[in-house]
Amino acid sequence: MSGFKIPFFALERQHLYLKEELLEATDRVLASGQWMAGENTAEFEQWLAHKTHSQYAVTTHSGTVALEAVARYYERANYVAVKKALVPTLTFPATANAFINSGWDVEFVDCNRYGQVEWHKHVDGSTEGIAVGVGLYGEEIRDYPHIPFIEDGAQHWLADGSKHHGLATTISFDPTKNLPSTGNGGAVVTNSEVMYEWLRGYFNHGKHHVPFAGTNSRMSELEAAHLLVRKNYLETWQMKRRAIAKYWLDRFKDAPVRVLISHLANHALQKFVIEIDNRDHVRVNLATDGIETRIHYERPLHEMKQYEKYRGPGLMSTSSSLTRRVLSLPFYPELSGDEVEFIADRVLYHVQK
Repeated sequence: MSGFKIPFFALERQHLYLKEELLEATDRVLASGQWMAGENTAEFEQWLAHKTHSQYAVTTHSGTVALEAVARYYERANYVAVKKALVPTLTFPATANAFINSGWDVEFVDCNRYGQVEWHKHVDGSTEGIAVGVGLYGEEIRDYPHIPFIEDGAQHWLADGSKHHGLATTISFDPTKNLPSTGNGGAVVTNSEVMYEWLRGYFNHGKHHVPFAGTNSRMSELEAAHLLVRKNYLETWQMKRRAIAKYWLDRFKDAPVRVLISHLANHALQKFVIEIDNRDHVRVNLATDGIETRIHYERPLHEMKQYEKYRGPGLMSTSSSLTRRVLSLPFYPELSGDEVEFIADRVLYHVQK
């Protein structure tokens, strides 16, 4: 027995050294009596716009709501003639659901061996609608289609120096992300003042004198204050993630393990995913060693029953193949050096048996 018990997520470890700062921020917000739409939200939005090299940032309750709001914006602005969204089939369901729930048709497109869509294979001069880019696992998006394009940046928004190239980028601050909120949280960053003002109104029941009904989906002052604390540690956390990734890349380079990181330098390092033979057998043995793993994702969207009416690439797709071979390892800055080494040792042991 190794004595190790390594969970896939360990947010309690992060809390140990942020506890005092978070409690101070909590007390400051609660004592102020300004629990919504205050200076913490404004400061965090200003920081986020600067961080992403964008003109504007508007926060909301979740990354899913952010993406759905962008879908509704393009519908109501009549920006596209056909309400069809091209969505990567290897992604979390929220990417597709945001458009489906907003009344759009969806077409699923296949990915390459790194989980990225090569848009030039799917989009030509006759393609209608909008394309939704997903930087799966944190991979930088390198291929951009020549149609209206937005980015679901939940995993990759910190890649490529945090620069973004679509009409808008949605961000998630889910607790599992590189910059985690205490609960839920999301945002849209854009260079469009018109979109920014529309979103501010939409997230606040159509206020600010905009001619439409909206919803209530704002980030609380408490969430914003906690994110302001955590963003001060973001670069340190990213450096630690990069160090872990470099070590594992070196350990796995001569083994039957393919890491789904094509370019480490511009990767957001949201997940560390490997492709291996006998994935399920290896996963069971790692669990016996005390190492919890996950699968992202167990099936591509076009294979799920709830999406069967939408066009997809079929069972022989690269996406379908990857979902049967990928495994996500525990990957967070709070892993100790001994844990990082132990994970590599046990993966190598099991894949080479």
